[in-house]
Amino acid sequence: MGSRIHVSRALVDIEDPQEFRSALESNLRDLIDQLNSQTVTYTRLGSNSPYPLAPNPNDILYDYSTGSLRVAVFDGVQWIYFDFGSFTGSITENQHGALGRVTTGGNALHTVATTSQAGFESTSDKTKLDGIATGATNTPLSASTPATVTVAGAGSAGSSTSASKADHAHPVTALDDTTHGARGGGTLHADATTSVAGFLSSADKTKINYFLGRTSSASAPTTTEYPVSQNYGFHYNSTGPIRYFAWNDAGTVYSVQLT
Repeated sequence: MGSRIHVSRALVDIEDPQEFRSALESNLRDLIDQLNSQTVTYTRLGSNSPYPLAPNPNDILYDYSTGSLRVAVFDGVQWIYFDFGSFTGSITENQHGALGRVTTGGNALHTVATTSQAGFESTSDKTKLDGIATGATNTPLSASTPATVTVAGAGSAGSSTSASKADHAHPVTALDDTTHGARGGGTLHADATTSVAGFLSSADKTKINYFLGRTSSASAPTTTEYPVSQNYGFHYNSTGPIRYFAWNDAGTVYSVQLT
């Protein structure tokens, strides 16, 4: 069979990426020139596979029969082989080559992902993802005015997918008698009794308004201090001093001196 041209140094042993590319280009330069004018391509997968019987100049043969890749070009007389050997094991970072900004062991290996291009996850994106709780969803904050609260309205779990801002405020409808509803036997609230607290009745309010508390002057109580019928209270005469209980009955003030 034709002569072989072996690569003088195993490509997998070359650490520096630039040296690796230079070695590959040096061994393949002649092959590339001939590939540009190729006529037929053959593939030999095993030792039992036949070689081409009548190859033409510049025909190419990919030979996998030895367990490694060999590429051959027929020069019109014989097959010229390029033996690439076997590629096994892990490549080093230097063999991998620099492709971006993320660093591992001092070498930039891949570009980080962007919103338009896939890539490695950046440290900032990793930090951001770690800060998101499991099961969290992308819930936008609503920009709409919150719904009006109706005092007598029915409750609801809701179905909106928007979250509310922390300082949002709901408008509240004015509370009237109809919205408030009846309490205590048909009125809004039951009146207070001597045994149960409640609303102040109009009768009790009238009594309170009649009572004037403590009044004072330099004389006995008159209509000046107790101007309305049913007014009553305690009066202090500063010239005595004398103390009275006073009461206006239909425009006349009656008083009792207290001792």
